[in-house]
Amino acid sequence: MIPDLYAIEQHQSLQGNGTLLLKLFVTKKIATIDLLSKPVFHIQSALKASIYNQNPVNIGAGSLTQYMNYPAIFNFEKSLVSDVPAQANGLRLHNYSPITVNSSITTSRSDSSDKQLTSSMGQSVGSSTAQTNSFGVNVQGGVMMDFPMFTVGLSYEHAYTDQQSRESSNSSGTATTHGMGQQDSYSIKDWGIYSKIDKENLQAGWVCGQEYPWDVMQFRSLDSKGSIDLPQAIIDRMLMDDCVLPPSQLSQFGTDFTFTAEWSFTPNGDLPDVDANILTLNVGSKYALASHQRLGAPGSYTISATLGSAATNQMSLSLTWWQLECLALNPLTPARNDAGINFNKCDASQFPPVGKGALLLASPTNTLLCKASGFAPGMIADVSLTSATYTMAFKVTDTVGDLTLLLKHWKVDDAPIALAITINGVDLPQQTVDATQGNGSTANRTDIIVRTSDYMAEDFCDYVQVGMNTITITVKPLAPVASGQKARYCLAAILVR
Repeated sequence: MIPDLYAIEQHQSLQGNGTLLLKLFVTKKIATIDLLSKPVFHIQSALKASIYNQNPVNIGAGSLTQYMNYPAIFNFEKSLVSDVPAQANGLRLHNYSPITVNSSITTSRSDSSDKQLTSSMGQSVGSSTAQTNSFGVNVQGGVMMDFPMFTVGLSYEHAYTDQQSRESSNSSGTATTHGMGQQDSYSIKDWGIYSKIDKENLQAGWVCGQEYPWDVMQFRSLDSKGSIDLPQAIIDRMLMDDCVLPPSQLSQFGTDFTFTAEWSFTPNGDLPDVDANILTLNVGSKYALASHQRLGAPGSYTISATLGSAATNQMSLSLTWWQLECLALNPLTPARNDAGINFNKCDASQFPPVGKGALLLASPTNTLLCKASGFAPGMIADVSLTSATYTMAFKVTDTVGDLTLLLKHWKVDDAPIALAITINGVDLPQQTVDATQGNGSTANRTDIIVRTSDYMAEDFCDYVQVGMNTITITVKPLAPVASGQKARYCLAAILVR
């Protein structure tokens, strides 16, 4: 699942009969098709439709003769269109879900057969020989009537044993097993969902409605009295003697459906206005409420079913090029100095005419985005008459760790330059650029601390928020410039670390 860090959402109410929540996720990859390196945006939309029944739930006993205005059938359509005709060929529809969910029949059968034949034969031959020799000496001594006495004895024993054995055995056996099983299952769902697709027009749609006890998608034809013409088998599901049976439980108590579709967008070489809409996701919804009630006299009751007029709702979510790039930004990775942009690598063809658009660049790791207005090729802006601005965007996922914005820049002419800096709507002290190129790395660099954890430091601050962060810098002369003179400013590189 794509994190919400890449998402934008929009809500809409269905006049009390439900709500729609539309979420749009955008990620960016580099495609190398045809040995070329091209950025590709993957756009995934998730539409959650929550369907309600406005009627109160009656849990007590009583005479129930009708069920009025319950959700019966809904239709949802999603399409992604390009607001810039030159970019329309870069859109593709790749995937959608659900495909179709309705009644199902499952049949399974299993057969097994096993036959075993065993045979064993054993034979053993053995012999053993044992020989034992023993030798002993016995000496006894003593005194009897003052005379010494001695007795000496010798013993020798010999034993010999020889044994032989022979054994043989034979056994055999046969076992056979056979089994067979068969299972049939049939399930009826209260509601069914049927999808339809139009890849040429980049459109995905779904129709969902009640299928039991009354299949609203199948039986919608009116009879001469203005009621739905239902076959007797359907009427028997809705009327039992004098008792009116309710609609499906999903129609009684409500339900949720989620529909997803995924597109890809490959921009071509044309550079549209970064602040103009480039893509629009359109969502159309239609729904109708149904009712059924008992009519007639006791003993001859019948069911009258009606389907109300379809209500229509439209919802659109548009994205500019800047918003598309911001959504697709990857978050900063701690301890990696990869959120940087080197403007020296920017080709002159990427710059729009001054005053007629903005330059849009992203870091190679897609972690830093910059939009610059009023700059000419070479990333030079003449602010003697009109100020120039550049806005940086990046995402943060943690609340700790120091962050600093580094600017490599200089003045081109004698007039010093002033920078007005705003971070997430907070104004910072003005910075001055009063050094030309080549006056040392320190003179051509400005460090702006945006978050530090050193509470004792004089520049302790925390302007960063979890999620998207923007820093806007307005470039203007420090003092009014005399007529005919220039006040040019050059931005060489930016880095957030």
